Amino acid sequence: MPHAHPLSPFAKVVSFVQLILLAAIFGFFYAYACSVMWGLDLVSAQVAIEAMNGINTAVTNGVFAPAFFGPLPMGVIAVVLLWITNNRKPALWFAAALLVYLFGAFMITGGFAVPLNRAMLAADIPTDPATAVNVWQQYSDEWQFWNWTRTGFSGLACLLTAIGIYTLGKAAAPK
Repeated sequence: MPHAHPLSPFAKVVSFVQLILLAAIFGFFYAYACSVMWGLDLVSAQVAIEAMNGINTAVTNGVFAPAFFGPLPMGVIAVVLLWITNNRKPALWFAAALLVYLFGAFMITGGFAVPLNRAMLAADIPTDPATAVNVWQQYSDEWQFWNWTRTGFSGLACLLTAIGIYTLGKAAAPK
């Protein structure tokens, strides 16, 4: 088996940035799961729809973007750097984390949460309270299902990255 080469400071930074980005997006999804959506479910449906539309408009910003998009290029860079330095076991953990995030959080967001958000933004807020309750409840139930799903997968990706870093540390430890 080829001997693992020491990591460059750049590779170490990339590995830890990957962990931080995944932790940030996991925390973001988790905060929605256990507070934001439950809070919106407690107010009038018209207020909930208006507030969620405001949130969904505001979230497309440069502060949020690194946490959401960053795990993809950082994960690829980490896997490549680890692989070419013969740190294969940690590279496989990072690759697993990357794939879990890609398919379990990133694509779920684009395939389910974003279309729900766009449909809500495009619709008029119902003036009839009963209609608004139906619109909000249908949106909230489906959105929360997909949010809990991506929360779990992004948490798993974070854990897999942490295991990769741990494995990397064990490989580098003196024998």
